[in-house]
Amino acid sequence: MCSMKLVALCYGQMAMIEASGAFFAFFVVMAENGWWPSRLIGIRRSWESINNNDLLDSYGQEWTYEQRFFFSFFFYIFTKFSCDNF
Repeated sequence: MCSMKLVALCYGQMAMIEASGAFFAFFVVMAENGWWPSRLIGIRRSWESINNNDLLDSYGQEWTYEQRFFFSFFFYIFTKFSCDNF
């Protein structure tokens, strides 16, 4: 039926390849929208703050809470669709 080698390949190696691809896609999409990876480290509290309407991205553009919310929402929907259909 299933050997330990097959299980390790399916759940170990393939999962790491998928996770690496997902992180790469995340950082590419964020960078294309002005959020370089160096800027994303430690920004979660400011990103999710409703009261912060002048969060600066890597290019100096200000993002309001609504802009960040819609960007996050559509990015989540896109990744969910991509993972389910590919």
